[in-house]
Amino acid sequence: MQPVALRLVCHGDAARFDSPLHPHLIGPVIQHLTQSASFHSAGLNFLEDGQHEAVYVARGACRDVYRIGEKIVLKLCTHENDSNPQEVAALQATQHLPQTPRLFFHGECDIVIDSITLTVSRLLASYEGWSLDRLTHTHFALPFSLRTANFVVSAYQGLAMMVIDGVAQQISYTDVFATNVATHADPRQHELGADVHVVFVDTESVGLGVLPWNEFNYHLDSMISDMELLCAFAQHESWHFFGRLITRHLNRFFQRNAQEDLETIRRACLQRFQRLWLDVRRVARMLR
Repeated sequence: MQPVALRLVCHGDAARFDSPLHPHLIGPVIQHLTQSASFHSAGLNFLEDGQHEAVYVARGACRDVYRIGEKIVLKLCTHENDSNPQEVAALQATQHLPQTPRLFFHGECDIVIDSITLTVSRLLASYEGWSLDRLTHTHFALPFSLRTANFVVSAYQGLAMMVIDGVAQQISYTDVFATNVATHADPRQHELGADVHVVFVDTESVGLGVLPWNEFNYHLDSMISDMELLCAFAQHESWHFFGRLITRHLNRFFQRNAQEDLETIRRACLQRFQRLWLDVRRVARMLR
């Protein structure tokens, strides 16, 4: 069996990650990474040997992420601050779940930057699309669109239902933020009322078991606050009213309903999202 050999050769402009909710995350974690790079692989059974184009797509507190083709992401960490082992464990524990990526390989990778070679920790997993953070940052820079607004409402409604239904499935979700959730769906092609399938790309946010009730409510209300912030940071001011309506219908909803049973909360949450959407349509007509 051919030994695995992986190398990322950086070239071109410096890598940059723009996040409206995390403006301090601008440059890469690993210094001098570039926006585009060449990924050279050998010995992987899911990727042809040879050279592949790699594009810098995201960064977190400890790692940098490149997309290779349309199906694979490469997550890089320095050995001094390596969070990949925790994500590997999370991915292995959730391989049967459709709401998490598939783990392909993990180990080490060489990075070549200006003739200097670094050896770092790397993880290869399935590419699950753009994060909701990046999608909204892009589309909220444009004038308000009912299609995009419905896309956001559908995505977050689906997220809320996923977290609520996770209790019966013995699956817990934490850090339900736009930066940690991705989708292959395109807001420009979204049909009003259609579901938006999302995946937790930060798999450490998904675990097996049930959270204490106060933590469960906290994470869901934090998800709503995240949704509000996306609108508050929208580059085009026509989106700001959307955030105020989210606050009106959903702010601290889960804490206020903490004494209700789960089925009642689920039904009431769906009704709140439906009312939110009706209100969005009503106000949008008035603002034309």
